[in-house]
Amino acid sequence: MHNSLKTLSLVLKLFLICFSVEGFLLQDHQPHQNASDEQKALQILTRLLPSLTTHPEIVVNEICKAYPSLIFPHLGECQLYYNCSMTYSPVPSNMEQHMMECTYPDLFSERTLQCENFTDVCCGARQEIKDKCSYRMEKTRGQCFSPSCVGKLDGMIGTTWNSYMICLKERLLGVGSCDTEELPYKGKCTSRLEVPKSEHNGGLLPSCEKKVDGIYRFIGDSSVMNFGDYIRIGHVCDAYYRCDSGNITVVRCPNGTVFHSDVGVCKFGNSSLPEYCQLYCNPYRSKKFNGCFPPRIAECPPPLQFSERTKQCENFTEVNCGSRTEIKYYCNYWYISYLYRNGGHCSYDHPKACLRLPNGLFKHPSSFSQKAFIRCYQNRLVEEGQCSFDPVWFEQTYPYNGSCTQRFAIPASDLQGVGLLPDCTGRPDGSYQFITRPCDAYYRCDSGNATAIKCPDHTYFDKNSGRCSSNAAC
Repeated sequence: MHNSLKTLSLVLKLFLICFSVEGFLLQDHQPHQNASDEQKALQILTRLLPSLTTHPEIVVNEICKAYPSLIFPHLGECQLYYNCSMTYSPVPSNMEQHMMECTYPDLFSERTLQCENFTDVCCGARQEIKDKCSYRMEKTRGQCFSPSCVGKLDGMIGTTWNSYMICLKERLLGVGSCDTEELPYKGKCTSRLEVPKSEHNGGLLPSCEKKVDGIYRFIGDSSVMNFGDYIRIGHVCDAYYRCDSGNITVVRCPNGTVFHSDVGVCKFGNSSLPEYCQLYCNPYRSKKFNGCFPPRIAECPPPLQFSERTKQCENFTEVNCGSRTEIKYYCNYWYISYLYRNGGHCSYDHPKACLRLPNGLFKHPSSFSQKAFIRCYQNRLVEEGQCSFDPVWFEQTYPYNGSCTQRFAIPASDLQGVGLLPDCTGRPDGSYQFITRPCDAYYRCDSGNATAIKCPDHTYFDKNSGRCSSNAAC
C-alpha cells in the first residue's frame, strides 16, 4: 500500500511539471497490472517524457528520488540510458544527471536493461547513433578523429593510402593499416602490384590496352612517397609485367634477384635504373632505406655513379652514364636531400658553385676565411680546404687565379684585399723593389703587367742593376 501511494505521488508530481498535459492525456496504454511499482513507474515515464517540451531532466530527477536504484532507457537516443544510482559532480558536458552512455557501438536494450551488441538491440522509436564521433562521451573527451562508416558498405574500406576501416551496418568496428607495399582492395590487404592504377591512387598495376606485346618495368606515380618512397623514384626492382594481346601478367622476381631491363628477366646481381646514374637495384636491400627509398633500390654515395659495365658504384670519371641523368651536386643526391628534408641548408656546407665553374681551384663561396678554397672537376666539388703557408716567400697563400698564391703575387687591386703586388699601369717596363718587403724579392713591369720574382737564396735585389745580386745595393 505504501509503495502504491509513493508511485501515485510521483505520477502526480510528474503531471504537475509537465508542460504538455494534452500530450500526456492522449496516452491510452495503462501499466500492466502484474508489473512492480518500479516497472509501472517506468512505463508511466515512457509515456510521459515524449510529451515534455522542455527540461526533461526534471522528470528524471523526480523518478530517481523515488526509485534511487532504477535503470531505464533514454527515449531519444538508443545508446543512452539513466541509472538513478549514478550521480555526477559536476555533470559532464553533453550529459545530464543520472545519464549514462553505452560504449560505442553498443546500444541500450529495453529488454535486458543493459548495454548489448548493437546487432541484438531493437531500438524502436529511439534514434540509433551510428557514427562514433556522435556518441556524447566521444564529444566530451575532445576532438574525435575516428572515421565514419555512415553510408558505407560492410567490410574493409580504404581511408588514406594503405589505411583502412572495417564497417558493419554503418558502424565502425575497427581501423588498421596494411603493410607498406599493400593497399586495402576488395576487402583485403592486396599487393600494390595487383591493384589497378585506375582504381586506386597507390596502385601500380597499369593497363595493357594499346600497348605493344612485351615486357615492361613497373613505374609508379607521385603517390609512391606515401609508401616509403619519399623521393618518388616510382620504380619497382623485384617485379615486372608482361602484355600479351591486351592481357597483363605480373611476374615477381625470386629472392636474391632483381629485374634487369637490358635482358628483360630477373637475374642475380645489381642492375641500373633508367633515369638516374647514381641509382640502382640491389637484390639484398630487402627493406626500405630509412623511408627514403623503396625496397631493393639503392644509391651510390656522392660523387660515385653506378656503372652498367661493372654493376657497382665507381668514381664518376670511370662511368659512362649514357642517357641516364648525372647528379653532380652533392646536395642533389637523393638520400642527402632526404636527410635535409625537415630543415637545414645543405648548401651551407656543400656549395654548388662548381656547377657553373670550370676545372680548378677557387675561393670558397660560403666561408668567412679568405684562405678557404674549393676545387672543381667536371662541375663537381672534389675538394675543400685551406691554402697553406708558402715556405719560399714566407707568406700565407690565398686562392687566386686557379691556385693557392702567396700575397706578393696577388694584385693589390684584387677584391679580396690580401694582395700586395703593385699595379704596373702607366709604369715603364722594368724591375721595381717592393715597398713593403725586404730586398729578397722584386716585381717586374712588362707592358703594364706585374710579375712577382723571388731572389735566389743569399742574393738580394739590386735597385741599380734591377737584378738579384750577392752585392746588392738595397
